[in-house]
Amino acid sequence: MVDMRRPGRPKKATREAVWEAAGELSARGEYPTAEKVRGLTGGSYSTITPLLDAWAQERHDQDPLASHVPQMPDEMTALWARVWSMADKQHTAQRMQWSIEVAALHEKIAERDRMVSELETEIEQQADELDRLEKQVDEWQHLASFEKIHALAQNIAQEMLNSGTVNKLTRSLVTYPSTNPPEQA
Repeated sequence: MVDMRRPGRPKKATREAVWEAAGELSARGEYPTAEKVRGLTGGSYSTITPLLDAWAQERHDQDPLASHVPQMPDEMTALWARVWSMADKQHTAQRMQWSIEVAALHEKIAERDRMVSELETEIEQQADELDRLEKQVDEWQHLASFEKIHALAQNIAQEMLNSGTVNKLTRSLVTYPSTNPPEQA
């Protein structure tokens, strides 16, 4: 490891110095903390911390597994990467399956919504037909009442004709003085 604090090096930590120190610590299997990097480069925590965060982000961007893989021997790192890859593939397959199931459920919901809409339309049509039929029944009942009254009047007229009541009434009207109303006692 290069001693970055040897004479001739600046006391302020630079990006290059922090990144180099973090890389060396990581290569040794140590987690690069601000304190460990400061021990190698000098400088202040307020300068080292953002530079160390940038180094970690860059490392993550280059190898997304790097932030999930603890520091361990290469064989273990390879095994960890394989396990992570298998888990990621399984997760991706499961998400794909869930997406298919969700899409199928959305289709079922849409079909049920269409069915509900059709049933509501049918109910409205049947309610309109029921209203129309009720009005027609009312008209027929009114007509039936009128026909009954008409038939009753015809029966009464016929009975009057048959009994001679019409002739008697006609004679009464003819003999009744229309100009002089009868006096009441």
